[in-house]
Amino acid sequence: MNALSFDDALKPWQSPYGLLSDYYGSGAPSGNGVLYMGHYALIKAHLGEPLNDRAIFDTYRLVKAEHNNVAYYGLIDRKPGAPEPEAHDDYTGLVFANKQAAFEVLHYGRCNNWNYNNTDPEANSLLDIIKQKARFWHRRLPGQIEHYKLANGEGLSQLEWALWTASIVATALFSSGTSGMLMDLLKIKLADRQGHDNVYTQTAKAAFNWRLNKSFSGQVQMLYAEYFSMQHPFAQYSAGMQVK
Repeated sequence: MNALSFDDALKPWQSPYGLLSDYYGSGAPSGNGVLYMGHYALIKAHLGEPLNDRAIFDTYRLVKAEHNNVAYYGLIDRKPGAPEPEAHDDYTGLVFANKQAAFEVLHYGRCNNWNYNNTDPEANSLLDIIKQKARFWHRRLPGQIEHYKLANGEGLSQLEWALWTASIVATALFSSGTSGMLMDLLKIKLADRQGHDNVYTQTAKAAFNWRLNKSFSGQVQMLYAEYFSMQHPFAQYSAGMQVK
């Protein structure tokens, strides 16, 4: 039994601007702090605790991209005012955590060729994407746009489900790290939350659990411990979480 509530235990693991961190202590960098919003929401659900959706949305507003006094809803920076390029990891957690943010992310992608270029939002033509070597183009990532659609309650075609499943199976078979597994955990749990149970979700869960058994003693908690450390509240409070 943990002595502190989950929220209280997380307080020392927050960056100065409010995003969660994988480092202990004040002044810690946030790492993939927006991604961690999704895992925060997931563990809150696992604990059966209500989620302060407004707080997550306000935190998302901190990293909403702004350029030349123009706000780009659905486009995010890595941290408040950060000039460095933002990857898809944080979007994966954000759309899981908050419905309004998920709507804005999907809408932004549809209006901008799925090009989430936070360093130069106006450079979103197909030529721009090619020049950028597609680094911001989320359509290149199987299952990524499908995750955004599921977060908005949209149905997927057979091809889209196949792409979604392929991304999770590929991580299980070919990735040696933990970050891909953590993103796939959110993808699978989101599909569950939306009530999807089909051959695609069953295949994805089988692949995920195979890798979980192979590398993390079959425990989601050990996946969190490998990425964050066993002392991190995500590891401490995820005990008993399963993918089934």
